[in-house]
Amino acid sequence: MGMFDHVVYESLCGKCGKPLSGFQSKDGPCLLETLKPIDVESFHTDCRNCGAWHDYKVEVIPAQVSVTTSVFNSFMEARRCN
Repeated sequence: MGMFDHVVYESLCGKCGKPLSGFQSKDGPCLLETLKPIDVESFHTDCRNCGAWHDYKVEVIPAQVSVTTSVFNSFMEARRCN
């Protein structure tokens, strides 16, 4: 397991509706720092309740930040789709 950074973000699971936590990214310095979504290109987490995998892509548009998500049943399903 490699190093990563934590991403501060609030979202609900797209599958079961429970709050998500533990967002991570490898787009930053990977020193276990705490970053904002605007500091990375993508981040991810899994739902602690149902196990659904959530990938987030960050797009910076002048004067706003857009975050889109993809929900998968598992990490392995997410990797097959990417």
